[in-house]
Amino acid sequence: MLKLILLAGLCVITAQLGSNDRLVCHFNSGTGDQLQNTLFDISNLVDPFLCTHVIYSFVTIDNAGIRDIQQHVQKFQEFDTLKIRNPGLKTLLEVRLMQLNDITQASTTTVIASIIDTLEQYGFDGLNIFLTWNMDSDFATLINNLRQALTSNGDLLLTASVSATPAVIAASFQVDNIANDVDFLNVRTSEFDIFPANSLFEQTKFAMDSLLLKGAPAHKLNLGIAAYGEDFSIFPSFVDPGVTQIPGLGTYYKVCDVQHPSVWVSYDSISTITTKVAYIQGNNFGGAFVMPIHLENIDGINCSPGQYSTIQNVRDELNVW
Repeated sequence: MLKLILLAGLCVITAQLGSNDRLVCHFNSGTGDQLQNTLFDISNLVDPFLCTHVIYSFVTIDNAGIRDIQQHVQKFQEFDTLKIRNPGLKTLLEVRLMQLNDITQASTTTVIASIIDTLEQYGFDGLNIFLTWNMDSDFATLINNLRQALTSNGDLLLTASVSATPAVIAASFQVDNIANDVDFLNVRTSEFDIFPANSLFEQTKFAMDSLLLKGAPAHKLNLGIAAYGEDFSIFPSFVDPGVTQIPGLGTYYKVCDVQHPSVWVSYDSISTITTKVAYIQGNNFGGAFVMPIHLENIDGINCSPGQYSTIQNVRDELNVW
């Protein structure tokens, strides 16, 4: 009996030690088309050994199910090969629900069937829902139905990426209900890193506190970390044509070694990553959410921290093995 008690205690301690080593990475499926460079196909762009979960973003859904799926088939197949290289990797398909309207029982059944079929056909381990807008009770019901369907079809994962803006958190979705149905929530606090402010980290903490107060369990929250930066100079110089069309939004390998007094660039450095991971661990959050992979320091040539420097630093700090 004593041995059983000791073993149970050891299991609890081990679970607690491993409670914040989740590392979720976000892959933009339009990357290859934008870059028009064979070097940056999925197999070269995504290292399957860096993250515990990788999200394929994204497909859209209307009341008839997933839209325009044929344009994703080849990339789905390439994405699935990542698990051949690392069988322990979990892959998630991200859907955006903006085309859904007047959800009925019939449309809910159709949507769920379309999702289940796609996940199973292309080898995904689960579904990630992108939530940033007004979510009424119909959407909460849909998510609950999705939870039941995914559980009964091989216990597939259900996760969500949510806004970090407190006002949106308060008005956009039923945090407590959704948190009960999902395996984890990816909090887009990385978006704070591209806006100039006196204390970006304070905004991050306020967002996480808002979710906790609304009923989200700490162990289900993944803190967002940016693998990109933004140039706030008068004439932004870090736009990479074909990678991003947002003025001043730059790839990490363009901004990480900027050393010029007239250039002010916001990004997650090694020191800010250390601070954020300590915050994750100190509050027993589930882990980190790094986005997007295609703006990372992929080849490690231009930045002194090395290849995949953001993700690798997060991984090292979280002790992900």
